[in-house]
Amino acid sequence: MKQLEEIIQQYLEKRITSKEAADKSIEKIYKNMSYFGIHDIDEDDRSDFITFFYSKLEQIIQFYNPTKSSFRTYLRGSISSNLMTWKKVKYKLQAKERVVEDYVIDEYTLNIADIENEYVTDQSDCNFEPDNSVQVQIPSEMKKKLNSFCKKLPESTKLMILALKSVNYINQSHIHKLHQLTGIEEKEILDIFLKLQGSLYKKRLLYSQQKEYQNRSYILKKKSMLLLEKTSENSYFYNSLKKAIEFYDKRWKFNTERLKKSRLLTPSCAEIARVLGLEANIVRRIQHFAQAQLSDIQ
Repeated sequence: MKQLEEIIQQYLEKRITSKEAADKSIEKIYKNMSYFGIHDIDEDDRSDFITFFYSKLEQIIQFYNPTKSSFRTYLRGSISSNLMTWKKVKYKLQAKERVVEDYVIDEYTLNIADIENEYVTDQSDCNFEPDNSVQVQIPSEMKKKLNSFCKKLPESTKLMILALKSVNYINQSHIHKLHQLTGIEEKEILDIFLKLQGSLYKKRLLYSQQKEYQNRSYILKKKSMLLLEKTSENSYFYNSLKKAIEFYDKRWKFNTERLKKSRLLTPSCAEIARVLGLEANIVRRIQHFAQAQLSDIQ
């Protein structure tokens, strides 16, 4: 810690600038995280805080009064107070996120009648008017292939399995056509769709969290890159920033790949089976068959 006092002395004697003093000081802080009380912070959060503190360090040095305390004590107090400020901002953002999550949960727990009314209102904007004079039919080739597989399973159930895989793209027109094809009441079809939509809430929430991790990694990488431009290449902190950039870049690429593999808008076979009261294996077989046999039929 003696080196910190030497650094501030050089600054007070105007042998180095406040920027140079900040660069040298952040190195000592980085090497002595335990002394400054930041060693037990999560790695991502610690890097974020050090970046936050470094942006203020030059001004902190300029306000230092050597008659009141040693520089290391002054720095320790500054880190402590800034850590509290940083945590308040962080917790405030987390609280806002929880409020949003709670709101979404409340929306998903609305009673089925309210959701149905909202759904129908949305569809009415499309000026949909069912034409009962036109009877929808399955193309003969598709019907033949569909009925050749899982013969004990009703055709209406097979059609519902295939339709539910695209639950996020179904509108009132599709529901009306499904009613004509399957004989199932539109209200019952709508109830099934809404139940499946509700089961997808956790999947959407997980996707949002993964997206947040991806954005966070990208922002921290960019922050570190900006700091690197302002840091001397001979500085210990410079090498630490380079490692941080590599770390955040790998984390960002990893999260990006996870998002690509995420099936946000596609319900799983198990979720479809649950709302239809079937075994997941049956749903899986129907979908695999459809992909293999019906993909060329429009």
